[in-house]
Amino acid sequence: DHLRIAANGDSTGRLMTYDPVSRKVTVLLKGLSFANGVALSKDRDYVLVAETSRQLIQRYWLKGLQATTHEVFAQVPGSPDNIKINDRGQFWVALNNGRSFPSFIDDIVAVRLDEHGRILERRHGNGFMQSISEVKEIRGTLFVGSVVCLRIPYFKSCSMQYAHRKSYSSGVMKREIPLVKFAIRLISQDTLTPSIVAISS
Repeated sequence: DHLRIAANGDSTGRLMTYDPVSRKVTVLLKGLSFANGVALSKDRDYVLVAETSRQLIQRYWLKGLQATTHEVFAQVPGSPDNIKINDRGQFWVALNNGRSFPSFIDDIVAVRLDEHGRILERRHGNGFMQSISEVKEIRGTLFVGSVVCLRIPYFKSCSMQYAHRKSYSSGVMKREIPLVKFAIRLISQDTLTPSIVAISS
């Protein structure tokens, strides 16, 4: 229950790696506050994990002289959700405002970070983008995922547009088919490479 975790200040989150060959699970980090999005760096020498409750992103080093150490990578202006890397090695971080309805508040819904954690770009939602959970950059277009929105907003050439996604009916309620194609593609790239996940218990 993410609402309970956020309200109670839960810090039982962990960053873990799973090796599909040995079937071994290793805990890399403990004590994370609402552990959320995870992303590998372009060179795979470190991994980022979002701490939603603390509004920051941790960096855990996997290789090099700093291997097995961690540090604060970035403090962000909102509650970070998923983290997605682009083809330049920069990171898009979705900032989830937790709302289900439009507002007069023009929230920052996403930030783009460089490899040092510096904010390069901010994207605003003009008050009508609620509960943004991920932002994925594909060939100059930002596709935006939401927990509650029935349409997927996306940014292109600094303007906002919409892409409809298919729905299915269940009784009188219409629900969206979850966008899982990005996750599937990323996971299937290297089936023998250990997978890294963040869990809030």
